[in-house]
Amino acid sequence: MRKSLTMLLVLVFISLICTQAFAATNPEVILEKEEIKDLNILWQRASCGVSDIKSDIDNFRAELKNAPVNMVVEKKATTQILKKVKRTDGNVETYYATTFFTILKDKDKDVKKSASTLKLASLNSVKSPIMVAASKGWDEYDDSYSIRHVGTFYYSSYRDSNTILWVRPEKVEAKWYRADSSVSISSSRYGAEWLGYNTSGKWCGREDYSNPLPMSWGKLYTNTISNDGYINCTVAGCYVVGEQRDTLTRGGSSWEFLSCYLFGENMSAWPS
Repeated sequence: MRKSLTMLLVLVFISLICTQAFAATNPEVILEKEEIKDLNILWQRASCGVSDIKSDIDNFRAELKNAPVNMVVEKKATTQILKKVKRTDGNVETYYATTFFTILKDKDKDVKKSASTLKLASLNSVKSPIMVAASKGWDEYDDSYSIRHVGTFYYSSYRDSNTILWVRPEKVEAKWYRADSSVSISSSRYGAEWLGYNTSGKWCGREDYSNPLPMSWGKLYTNTISNDGYINCTVAGCYVVGEQRDTLTRGGSSWEFLSCYLFGENMSAWPS
């Protein structure tokens, strides 16, 4: 009996040692959620400012260069936390999916749309036109826009014991919609680029972009990033960015349509 008890205690002790060793060499999943892929839900979240992080807009840049004066660009974004993992070094690594909507539209059409939206808001006793727009959901065939781009930037990040922010690009998904058939895309790219030191201390400056041309409107394009691991985004001038960039043409004019999501805590200017 005493021998059996001794053997049981030895087995329990060995089991505890093995469990501790496993925990020390394997990351622990703290949180995991199913990704929202429905554009209606994502559009509503972005329109109403709903996000799993403090602010999307600070990291989000959208612009239109050399465009006609009546053309404007609008941006919305929402971020989902997909997973949190406790690393073997004790730091918590978080996996994100940021979906950003970049909308190119004609101001003249937008004035008419705003008037009808306000009228609808009044009829339904809704105070905010934004809430009305969000409640409409994502309409792929909405003709009040000229070109729309929807992109999702997948990335992971963590802060180490020295509060350094490390970011790793994972994947970029992109989709384009067109309501104005007179506008075409003559060049396009989507993907990610980065500049900085990785966790091995190696200086890395590289980009990974895909060209979707000839483009199928409404088709989902995916670029799984061939990255250099985690990049230090705290050092001045270092960054990780997910981007889409297009050259649009209409008649004899052309302009650049850009949207990107940037990480770089000490950036004096965005990457060109």
